Amino acid sequence: CVAKISDSKGQGMLIGMLHRLKDPDLHLLLVGDVFDQSYKNSLDEKLRTLGLQNNVHFLGFREDVFEILGACEISFLPSKSEGLGNVVIESLAMGTTVICSDLPALREIVRHGETGFLVPEGDVDAFALHAKELLNDNHLNCRMASAGYHSVRKKFGKKAFVEATMNALEGALSRNSSSR
Repeated sequence: CVAKISDSKGQGMLIGMLHRLKDPDLHLLLVGDVFDQSYKNSLDEKLRTLGLQNNVHFLGFREDVFEILGACEISFLPSKSEGLGNVVIESLAMGTTVICSDLPALREIVRHGETGFLVPEGDVDAFALHAKELLNDNHLNCRMASAGYHSVRKKFGKKAFVEATMNALEGALSRNSSSR
């Protein structure tokens, strides 16, 4: 999960998901600055209580986020709200399957069951179910990662950006010339 460490980003839910998966070989990487120290303290306590302190790694702010995303089997974004969801776009662009909260902005990026999974916000069981599904079916994970990669390149790549910019400029120029 790449996000500031804050209750609004849902890292505590991911710790609950990891506990439900009951696999001592799984590791969760949490990348991002601590936004709320009391929340971080509560996460540390939860990790100690569940015996997961060796499976969850707080990496802080990192310059190598793309490399980290590309090395992960799954990227999670369990946010309670989200503006655009840049990390979802970045994850898919790095060929990593995404499981994220079913929020309006994220529905613009992820096609449920095709390029990733959209799950009800805060639903630990749904996050765990889909994580287990992807971890147990490498073919499915690779297929979804590939579909996500191609989808974001088409929708958010350079060509799409240039076309959108040109369309906006042409629209502005045509409105400007017709008002004269």
